[in-house]
Amino acid sequence: MVEEKRGPGRPKKVQDQGLDEEQGNQQGNEEELKEGTDPSVLFADSIEHSLELQYQGKKWTFYYRDMTWGEKNECVDAAQVWDSGDFSFSISKYYVMALQKMLIRSPVRPITETTLSRLNREIGEALTSIVPNPMEVGTVEAIKKV
Repeated sequence: MVEEKRGPGRPKKVQDQGLDEEQGNQQGNEEELKEGTDPSVLFADSIEHSLELQYQGKKWTFYYRDMTWGEKNECVDAAQVWDSGDFSFSISKYYVMALQKMLIRSPVRPITETTLSRLNREIGEALTSIVPNPMEVGTVEAIKKV
């Protein structure tokens, strides 16, 4: 049984088809999970990661941190464009804003839309690989199943 919150009222119970059967199969294979007691682990950390790229015979290191849920939503909101009632989503605006939030230290300075747009395509593709997809459906489903 999965509970889904509806507004300020009580949770609405929703039956997820196959979930009970799937949980039964998992219980036989895995230990039962303990209830979490420390809510601080639910908050984003600021662990520094690095992305090392090899380009023209040299190593280039970009240091970054993961975005929080709120920062990601801010990037998604900023990338939405409404024009005369028509909606569009600018993936380039999303990636630029996300990289500006994520990159801590970089050989490219400053991190602006102009500098990012002038990068070699391979470098740009490598940098966008660290940015979360603006619409991550699979992650939500995986969390729900646990």
